[in-house]
Amino acid sequence: MNTGLEFESLENATYALQFTNVRRVNLSHISQEYNSGNDICKQDLCYLWNTSLEELDVSGNGIGCIETNALILMPNSLRTLNVSNNNFVYANYLSQFGCMDNLTELIAYNLNKPFRANQICHGCGINSKKSFSTCPYTTDAFLQKLATTKRNCSFINDKRKFQVTLPRPLKTIIVSYSNFEYTLNISRIEIQSNVIQYLDVSGNNFNVLNGYIGPLSELQILNVSNCRIEYIGRETLNYAAVVDLQLDTNKLGPQLANENYSGIFGELKELKTLNLSRNGITVLYTSTFSSLIKLETLDLSYNNIELFDINIDTLKNILYLYLSCNSIHTLSAGVRERLIENEQDLSKLFQIDLQTNYISYDCQNQEFLQWIFDHQYNFISLDTYMFISPEGDILSTEHVNNDLHSLSSRCTSYTYVIVIATLGLSIFFVAVLAGLVYNNRWKIRYLIYMSKKSFLRSERHTDYTVIENYAHDAFISYAEENTRFILDDFLPRLDSEEVSLCLHQRDFLPGEAISDNIIHAIQSSRKTIVILSEAFLKSKWCLYEFNMARMDCIYSRNDQLSLIVVMYEQVPHNKMPLEMLEWIKQNNYIEYTVERDGNLLFWEKMKQVINDSN
Repeated sequence: MNTGLEFESLENATYALQFTNVRRVNLSHISQEYNSGNDICKQDLCYLWNTSLEELDVSGNGIGCIETNALILMPNSLRTLNVSNNNFVYANYLSQFGCMDNLTELIAYNLNKPFRANQICHGCGINSKKSFSTCPYTTDAFLQKLATTKRNCSFINDKRKFQVTLPRPLKTIIVSYSNFEYTLNISRIEIQSNVIQYLDVSGNNFNVLNGYIGPLSELQILNVSNCRIEYIGRETLNYAAVVDLQLDTNKLGPQLANENYSGIFGELKELKTLNLSRNGITVLYTSTFSSLIKLETLDLSYNNIELFDINIDTLKNILYLYLSCNSIHTLSAGVRERLIENEQDLSKLFQIDLQTNYISYDCQNQEFLQWIFDHQYNFISLDTYMFISPEGDILSTEHVNNDLHSLSSRCTSYTYVIVIATLGLSIFFVAVLAGLVYNNRWKIRYLIYMSKKSFLRSERHTDYTVIENYAHDAFISYAEENTRFILDDFLPRLDSEEVSLCLHQRDFLPGEAISDNIIHAIQSSRKTIVILSEAFLKSKWCLYEFNMARMDCIYSRNDQLSLIVVMYEQVPHNKMPLEMLEWIKQNNYIEYTVERDGNLLFWEKMKQVINDSN
């Protein structure tokens, strides 16, 4: 490899190949102008037709185009061509790939800007820097004569029309990670007679593969992994000779779960290996793989399958199941029986990979658990498996193996299990209900009070309308320990003829229940101001006032912020109830301070809050 050789030197560099037995030439990365779009001209290939070259590598050169009729000069001896890491455009040279009579392997991965609109090779011609050449083999007359000696090669006169051709012996095509971005939603694409056996188009973006593309009657290995495919048509995979199909890292999960669209493997009668890992599969339609009668290996790893209960009665050759990294808890009896029968009939050991699943360790799964350890040599890396108990504990393989006999003893009475399960379920529902009641206890209290109040109003036939002019501007909720702050500091600054404050010590009605007084004070005040301190959190009535004010703000004030929290003391968050912590995080608070400037700002803020009618 010579990165300084450049394409202008190719004519001279290949001249000497005529007189050697060189079979392999590496011309990769010879150009330093990778992104400029180099063109291969006829004179660059002038002497190759007269060589014994079998393998040619021109990868990594930023090639954008090959001059029309230049490929006629490729030697008949050529078997392998590597054109990876280039920038090809869609031009006439594609119709002359057939001129490489005996090419069997085409490697073209990572084509950075593949097949743009129809273009011509601007780097060739009388005005190009390659215009001077002493090559005697680039004349039309010579090229026409040379083309007649090749089986599938034509000299092109009309540069406006062409059809892509392939060398008839071509067996391997690799065009992976080449930035193809096509939605192939067609009815039929005909391909000329061919013997292609290996086709790799992985790492591109097809999204949809719908319609017939072929014939590819000799195709054995097809790799369309990592192509973001979401849908494959029923007729698309019509390749009867394919034995290895790589479809991993796509998005076929929803299609394979659908009864109407999952039958895409019906024509793959010879398929032995199917890779569907990393496809977002959660559910498989029961008969998805029923037609794959010769299938030996099925890879469904790295999905999110929870229930693997497909019909594999017809899969009499299946021996290898790769199911790692799913959510599988058990294998059905039908799957287990088929694997055992196949092992006996084929005299080969079946293998299962269930790593990184959580296998249920309970009475309902006892039969499968016993089956695992009866066939422990059939499981890949069994010592790394994870088992989950009904209590949610993760158990090791060794622990389960040692405890399996005890589990059997614990599961002898099925009736006992039902009773325990029923009781456990009842307890669970009671716990959930209790949790719901506890989490919504303040809302329930508030609604009960409001319902009771509404009932009493209707009994007394009193006309109650929405209070628009509140009796008080603010109800002050505080602990007894903070009384001096309220009487000596808070009231003198804020309570006046213009501002009416409601205090429980002064304004609660004697003879009424405390809870009724609290709710009446909240509802008859425009705002509720909570003076938060550690003493406040220790008082059940203070917390009652806070929660009733919170419920009133949520359910009766049309989302108006009527509850204001004053942080009188720095209270650690871990001492606050969850409801209060959430309220403070969502609605902020006003912090009290004795620092002079901050104190002045605090009282101005309090006046603004109390006088704010919103």
